[in-house]
Amino acid sequence: GFSWSDVGANAFGSLIVIGQEIAFQEQIVKYKFSFSPSPYAKLANGYLGKGFDELLYDYNGHTYWFSIGINRLIKNNILPEWVNFAIGYSVGGMFGEFENKTSYHGTLIPETERYRQFLFSLDIDFTKIQVRNKTLKKLFDCMFLIKVPFPAIEINTKGEFRVHPLYY
Repeated sequence: GFSWSDVGANAFGSLIVIGQEIAFQEQIVKYKFSFSPSPYAKLANGYLGKGFDELLYDYNGHTYWFSIGINRLIKNNILPEWVNFAIGYSVGGMFGEFENKTSYHGTLIPETERYRQFLFSLDIDFTKIQVRNKTLKKLFDCMFLIKVPFPAIEINTKGEFRVHPLYY
């Protein structure tokens, strides 16, 4: 469905891409995505999708990332160019767009606290890895949107601080 927050996020994303092209003639901050099945989908009786559909409907499993080369941040070439720092945003406890549903197709959905997650992690910029093999180069170029799993630190609106050994 339509939401002003989606429109705002889309406009902001477009502005970041266009602004970087105008200012730097390249994408310094890269937008990335990761998905991991959330525990909430099983509780929702299909409302958040089942199987592959969860990728589309279960926002609890989505994480949106901004990834930038560490050397660009610290103005020093101490690490390989392809090592990035990433800041992510995700949510938990969502069973509806603006408020949680209480049931779906006759099944009760448990009451759950909605919260936001802010994540800090490392990442890899595959486009910065020098390879001679043309097939591998094309594969790396196609992977520019995918956040690589790494350990992550989470701070959320429930007041929690968490360390994830591996976060997708």
